[in-house]
Amino acid sequence: MIKINGGRLVRRLVFTASAVAALFVLNSTARAQNLVVDPLEIITSQVFFISDFDIAGGGNPAELFRFGIRNVSQTPTNATIEMTFRKENGLSPIVNSVTEPFLMAPREQPLSERRITYRDFRGLGENPDIRVASFRYDPNAVDNVIDNVLRTGRLPNGRYFLDVIVRDLTNSGGPVEIYNDSRELFISSLPSLDPVSPGMPAEDRDCPIVFTNLPQFKWDSEADEFILTVCELLPTNSGPEDVMQNPPRLRIRLKRNTDFFGSPAFQYPSEGLPLQEGRTYYWQIHAIAQTQTGPLELPGQIWCFRVSAFGGSENELLLQQLLALLQSLGLQDVTALFEAGGPLEGHLPNGNVILDGKRIDLNDLITQLRMSAKKLNSFSVE
Repeated sequence: MIKINGGRLVRRLVFTASAVAALFVLNSTARAQNLVVDPLEIITSQVFFISDFDIAGGGNPAELFRFGIRNVSQTPTNATIEMTFRKENGLSPIVNSVTEPFLMAPREQPLSERRITYRDFRGLGENPDIRVASFRYDPNAVDNVIDNVLRTGRLPNGRYFLDVIVRDLTNSGGPVEIYNDSRELFISSLPSLDPVSPGMPAEDRDCPIVFTNLPQFKWDSEADEFILTVCELLPTNSGPEDVMQNPPRLRIRLKRNTDFFGSPAFQYPSEGLPLQEGRTYYWQIHAIAQTQTGPLELPGQIWCFRVSAFGGSENELLLQQLLALLQSLGLQDVTALFEAGGPLEGHLPNGNVILDGKRIDLNDLITQLRMSAKKLNSFSVE
């Protein structure tokens, strides 16, 4: 997660002892400035990789930032740009680079306006005539983050700064700093991703039974976009990762405030490929994080469950419908009783239902619940 704060525009002015003279210098400097620089903009990303900076060269660096520069005068103007990327409290910059002088053509001519990104400092930007005079990185500064980079490839959490300085070289007194802008980047932890139900982690254990072929998938995460994948366990599979390579029974992209509200949840769609009784299914959720090079899928733990085999009797099929209906009404505790670790693990309901002290036909109960003719206040399993 990135938070960006604005920077500042700095003009170097020469003041005299006289207020009138100082005002004159200020106005003449403003009139003489040929170049106008648009505000520096960080390209938003949830994750930054060390490869985005292409420190060693020969890679495919990201744009990272952008800003515009244009010549508003009729005078050809030479300029240089300096870029620095540093970590808060770092003794030296992680990366510092300065361009060679380059030409900004007179107004309304080719090369009078340019779009600058980090790629220009690696020789791969939109301005092939802009060459880099120096590109330096501090090995010690890089070493401070290398352990995390080796493990994850990502920059570690923390506060970083990006500084850009533009200098006008047409002044007879030497280069004039016409633009000095800084942005703060707060790089925080990646979003958590914790499956909740149905089932249990797909490790060396039996997959818990669920009493519906339309289970509701739940997980906890701060991310806003996900991909849910459900695959069937086949006899040839060697492990959870291998199962997830099978053709999916379901693979769907889900967005917060569109496909669900509040805590992430999604019920298996009735129009999807059916989950069959007695079969075992593995599921995995991926969180989608935005990076400089596009979306990144962050995998969650693989879980599994087995759809109960009811045997086909009328009451057992109705019971399956009832459990699915109760789950859709928010009573996931019913099926949790029969899952691994639950008090009724390994038991199958017999289909007998007592409502308000009277035995009731399952079909009638399902009909009344669907029509909201009955309000369920509590339940018990005996």
